[in-house]
Amino acid sequence: MRKLLTVLTLLFMVSFNLFAQSYGELWKQVDVARGKDLPKTQLAVLKKIVSKAQKEKSYGNLLAAELLTSSLQTQISPDSVDTEKARLKDLCDKTEKTDKVLHAVYCCALGKLFDRDDAEDNSSTTYFDKAMANPALLADVQYSKYAPLIKGGKNDAIFKNDLLHVIAFESEQYNKADKYYTSVGNREAACYSAYLNVEDANDKAALDSLIARYGDLPVCGSVAVAKYRYLVNAEDISAKQRIEYIDDAVKRWGTWEELNYLRNEHERLTAPMFKMWTENNVGIPHKEQTIENIKVRNINDLTLKITRTTLTGDNKLAPSYHPDLAKIKAKLQPATTKIVKRNYPSYAPYEEIEDSLQLPSLEEGVYLLELASSNKRLAPQYELYYVTNLYLIAEKQPNSKVRYVVVNSTTGQPVPNAKIKLTIEGLYGKPATVKFVETNAHGEAYYSYSNGVPDEVYVSTNTDKACPSSSLRTSYEYEKQLRMKRFTTYLPIEKFIVPDKLCMLRLLFTAKITRL
Repeated sequence: MRKLLTVLTLLFMVSFNLFAQSYGELWKQVDVARGKDLPKTQLAVLKKIVSKAQKEKSYGNLLAAELLTSSLQTQISPDSVDTEKARLKDLCDKTEKTDKVLHAVYCCALGKLFDRDDAEDNSSTTYFDKAMANPALLADVQYSKYAPLIKGGKNDAIFKNDLLHVIAFESEQYNKADKYYTSVGNREAACYSAYLNVEDANDKAALDSLIARYGDLPVCGSVAVAKYRYLVNAEDISAKQRIEYIDDAVKRWGTWEELNYLRNEHERLTAPMFKMWTENNVGIPHKEQTIENIKVRNINDLTLKITRTTLTGDNKLAPSYHPDLAKIKAKLQPATTKIVKRNYPSYAPYEEIEDSLQLPSLEEGVYLLELASSNKRLAPQYELYYVTNLYLIAEKQPNSKVRYVVVNSTTGQPVPNAKIKLTIEGLYGKPATVKFVETNAHGEAYYSYSNGVPDEVYVSTNTDKACPSSSLRTSYEYEKQLRMKRFTTYLPIEKFIVPDKLCMLRLLFTAKITRL
């Protein structure tokens, strides 16, 4: 609906293939010169367009050429910005007495220019006010008279294709447009102008007021969409409330094109869906584990397949990456597959159900979890799940040393003869360095480093290779401190008489003992 003045600032480049037929060849020459980065050639052609447009009073071509000329001049000579501004101001001033409508368009263009220029003297506001000084005059002019400078938009018919709404919307003086359209009885134009005036105000009361006043008009659908966005962002209404609002809005203003946004929202809120988040993808052998954080919407069932693979815990594969998933599936052991099913009763299509699935008892190994629904429109979700009895602990120590301890996850007892693979990433494209250490009878192993602790650690035994590798980090800090102790000693040193009272003078001695 809102049109753009396609050349409103010194830095805005136009789309030349939309220009009027009689000027098409000249603009094509400008476009070719621009593609070859020949600004001086462009200026020469623009000069011809200006001359031709002045004679024929083709104001759209005239303004487009004048503004683009200023843009090119400033590109060639950045110091000429002030000169070009002054030139445009002079052109604008000359039209004030000769052509009020052309003057209004010039003022709107200069207002946009100074608005982008962050002028501190309110120049943009001044020019916008001048552009909207006579709304009735602009309403009597068709915006097509200023093609190709002004580009048409959707639903211009509600404004009777006038120049007023173009100038008003570009200058953001919606209240003046609202007032004028209201005075001439154009309720649709008044509604949309008033809507733009409060669109970004985050004012629910103002939106409700517009719906009460213009709710019988299809164009009020834009107001309904704005209110929906407010309710979602400011009040965080529930999915049920959103659906109810959308259904009512589509019923009342469904013919308005912008209501497609709400239709899309309805589809999004009711689309079949399931999600699985495995925050902890490590389990203990022969112990049932629960996968929390499963959400479903508008589906009848879920099926979870758990299949063991021949992968080890130090694999670098990500099931969400299709090539990696293919490699994982090539390592599956189909005979080990276990299945968990869940059926859901009928519920509202927008309702999200939070669920959890309990995994069966599993042996050590790396498993592929495949979560799917009978709704074939939904792609399965895959995750790797590690079942291991190994637990690795790290402690950074003085003298660039790290102490590693491997314990049994079930018993908590140390694991001797566990192999620990340490990977140190190479710098500046150099290959990684891999070191190995082995735990002693107490499940301990030590590693001395020179260039920082290892970037990745992987532990395994002959029977358990499923512990996932990790960037196990630890730190060690120490410092010398001065500790202060305070001693309070009471010494009876002298008695002296105060009328009717005997006082003991108490002295407080504080001793500081410094030690490491």
